[in-house]
Amino acid sequence: MSQSMVEERRQAFRRRALMSGTLRFKARNGSLSCVIRNLSATGAKLAADRAWWIPTQFELEIPHQDIRIDARVVWRDDREMGIAFEAPRNKAARSVHVEERVNNLQAERDALARRVRRFTEEL
Repeated sequence: MSQSMVEERRQAFRRRALMSGTLRFKARNGSLSCVIRNLSATGAKLAADRAWWIPTQFELEIPHQDIRIDARVVWRDDREMGIAFEAPRNKAARSVHVEERVNNLQAERDALARRVRRFTEEL
């Protein structure tokens, strides 16, 4: 597919970028580092070794911007791929730090609930 054909179908202006990113697969059980070459509100161009084996859907983490966002592959070759975000980045992105803190708090809440149940059963 020619570059001009790809550019014509884009929904938002893409800005050149050179940032590190992480692709996370299957409930964060696997991951792969990548380089973000360009970025817009609706998608990005990524460089990654062996891009052909990356699943069609994954979560992109951009530490520099403190976000995680669900994405899908639109096109790919051996080393690069174009992705589309499942929703616009400004609406669907989640803060990496906030999400981790929420997960930790939920785990603490669950542990406390188990302790309360145990104490209640002992009475």
